[in-house]
Amino acid sequence: MIFTGCIVSFLLLLSVHLFSADKILYHDVVLDARGKLQAWTSYDNIIRWSMNCINNCPTVKTKFDDDPWYLITAKFNPDGTFRRKRNNQGSNVYWSVETLRKYYAYSGDRTAFAPVRRLLERVARCLRSPWESLPRA
Repeated sequence: MIFTGCIVSFLLLLSVHLFSADKILYHDVVLDARGKLQAWTSYDNIIRWSMNCINNCPTVKTKFDDDPWYLITAKFNPDGTFRRKRNNQGSNVYWSVETLRKYYAYSGDRTAFAPVRRLLERVARCLRSPWESLPRA
């Protein structure tokens, strides 16, 4: 019972600290008149930045092609280099299609289809390869 009380007290203190913070990650905390947290940027920025990442992500040479970093890794080393074979291509396919769907509905920009199509073709090409040559997913 004492242990449970300590845990509850710790969580309460932690939540007070988190909600009274001046920053969340690197962004200033901005509250409205009722004390509700406000967005640090607009949806317009988020959807454009997301599509920009898909369009302009740096690539690295693999045995398959010049692959965007998001197909190769989801984790970087402290020195900024990336760790190979640490990502889930299925998740990348889903989120790239979702981003395209939202971006296209928002912008009408048909050029956004090309990088997502390349990603789908790249993953489909691997799925037709022998299992041992399939990158970790």
